[in-house]
Amino acid sequence: MSMEQFRCLLWNTKKLPGVVSELLRTECKGDKMYDLVFLVESHENIETELMNNWTMIVQNLSDSNNILSVFENKEIRFRKRMFFLSHDVIDPIPNIFLDLQFRVLHFIYLKKYLFFLVHLPSLFDRDKETTFTYALELARYIRSVEDKISLDPKYNFKGRASIVLGDFNMNPFDLGMMHPCGFNALYARDTFINHHGHLVNELNLSILGKFNYPLFYNPIWSLLGKANEDIKATQYTIRPKGRQVDDSNQLRNNFFDQILIRPRLIHNFVMDDLEIITHVGRYQLAGRKALKTDHYPIQFTLKLELL
Repeated sequence: MSMEQFRCLLWNTKKLPGVVSELLRTECKGDKMYDLVFLVESHENIETELMNNWTMIVQNLSDSNNILSVFENKEIRFRKRMFFLSHDVIDPIPNIFLDLQFRVLHFIYLKKYLFFLVHLPSLFDRDKETTFTYALELARYIRSVEDKISLDPKYNFKGRASIVLGDFNMNPFDLGMMHPCGFNALYARDTFINHHGHLVNELNLSILGKFNYPLFYNPIWSLLGKANEDIKATQYTIRPKGRQVDDSNQLRNNFFDQILIRPRLIHNFVMDDLEIITHVGRYQLAGRKALKTDHYPIQFTLKLELL
């Protein structure tokens, strides 16, 4: 079985029409071809917009104001000789998540990799304690899905092989992202691999020596020190008119859009290819004359094993 590189794009498009197809038209060429596209808050006609070159893997249409979509490039099936069904859609999420305004898509890719595309509720009209509670519930749900799938003989899961990505509406250093009962996502790559470059088994963080919680690696931490006025993952408006916002949410530049990787997949993530995109064809995404979106696309590469 061979490993292939899959070039990926993650973007909360704020339902803006035309910008995704423009990005793919200008950037998706030759060795820069995107293979998988993960969209948060895509508009209702996104499938029609991308229908010529892209196949929709899965989409959440339960809320037209907040559609999650995942697309696969039609050409990769020939370039990577993928003459098989690449994905399996898992049972829908419990109703409790809809009531809490969570948005979650999950699917199994290549029989070995479990993907979760998520969108947690905005900080507007909510305090950080509420957001922390949302993180605990969603993280608990992700662990339960992992446990269930690992027992299914249809799939080739050896331990946890999950990638969780999307708009978390939290920064990497917020409590919900780092707490053991939350996403338990750490920043130091050395935590997961030894000086020989080998994975240090399946890592868990123990509380009181009794309760063990599996870790995630969060590569978005590596971008925080590079942030400046022209490069932002998300620009957060502090006090929108007519809304009360917790005064503790004072950051203007945020990294709400993140990619979390279970330790056993850490070598599958190509660190050098992680990048925030600031221009899309004729559209400028950063600066005073920028397109009206507070999210910026993130591109990254995964090395995945074919069937």
